[in-house]
Amino acid sequence: MPLQSNGGKLLMPVETEADVCALFKKALALSQTSGFLTRDRYRADIEDHFYYIGAICPQHFRPLQQEVVNLPGEQLTFFRFSFSTWLYLLHDAPDSCVEQLLQRLFRANQDCSPSILEAMLAAIGTPTALAAMAEYAERTHKQNVFRDLGFWLPGKGKRAEPRFTRHRNAVRFQPVDTTLPLQELVKRPHPVGLPVSFIAGEPASSMITWHYLTLDLARIDGLPPTSFSRIHLVSPPQHGGWTLFCTISQQNLYTQAHLQVSEDQDFEMLEQLQKQAIDHHMARGELLLLPYDDQLVYCNGHTQLTKGVHGDVGGPPLGLDENPCCSICKKLMFHVCTVATPLREYGDGFRSLFFCEGCMQIASQAMGWN
Repeated sequence: MPLQSNGGKLLMPVETEADVCALFKKALALSQTSGFLTRDRYRADIEDHFYYIGAICPQHFRPLQQEVVNLPGEQLTFFRFSFSTWLYLLHDAPDSCVEQLLQRLFRANQDCSPSILEAMLAAIGTPTALAAMAEYAERTHKQNVFRDLGFWLPGKGKRAEPRFTRHRNAVRFQPVDTTLPLQELVKRPHPVGLPVSFIAGEPASSMITWHYLTLDLARIDGLPPTSFSRIHLVSPPQHGGWTLFCTISQQNLYTQAHLQVSEDQDFEMLEQLQKQAIDHHMARGELLLLPYDDQLVYCNGHTQLTKGVHGDVGGPPLGLDENPCCSICKKLMFHVCTVATPLREYGDGFRSLFFCEGCMQIASQAMGWN
């Protein structure tokens, strides 16, 4: 089983519905274990198991959906999984689960953190759940909670709208032969390491120094229709947190660019990045989009222990920084991918790619490791 538990304290089979039920019962028993450190070590391993279940066999958890939303606060706190874990475990849960979560959220004497219940409600994704999210967010003024998870709340009684696709692929970097002409590399579906002139024109190109990757949108499931077919994750010569907004043409070229910087800059580091962009032209290749199957290694809520894997296309945004809104229509932008910088070293941390399908706007965003 390609499951590598983070804490190394527990490893149980999850191939069948009976296996998952046994794991759930084990988790309930562990939630009553005395000793915080012991319980917390086991909790990390338990989440790794359920993250794997959500990726490989979420149907085995469906009989437990009603039971988990009804757990007492102490037990449910043990199941304080990340949103990306709940997203696949609670997908399409029945309306009775939505009603129970909403009742618990509005209860005056809550017995667990609202953030757990909010993530579970957001994970369900049915029209009833999306309407309940919008109602709850408006009544409690918690719109930002759901925006951080990747949902747009238009207000005026309209239900929440997910701005990501649940379809996921792991991103594996594959080097190409150094003799491959750039004119051939650019024809690949998802090239890595193109010259800036291949993906941007003036004045946008004057703000871009690094190309991480290009994605062929036709090969990614669950995206809204667009009048552009390829988008590019790029970087300015900036360190730390930033978001670069680019206007894209119907020929898939960036034409205009606007930079937002979210933290103070280290000018010595900026000079190093400028020099690196000039001197370093290696690490070119292409991306392979791998299915979430039993060929990946699952650990600590990600698959990046799999050889050559550096992130995901699809799935929700990480939420480590404020997800960008379109500078034109102000709508939350659609999350397409998040990768780690070792994919093609330039700066440190995670890099995410978003678009606004209506306004021809693309956002490349930089975040630290946590």
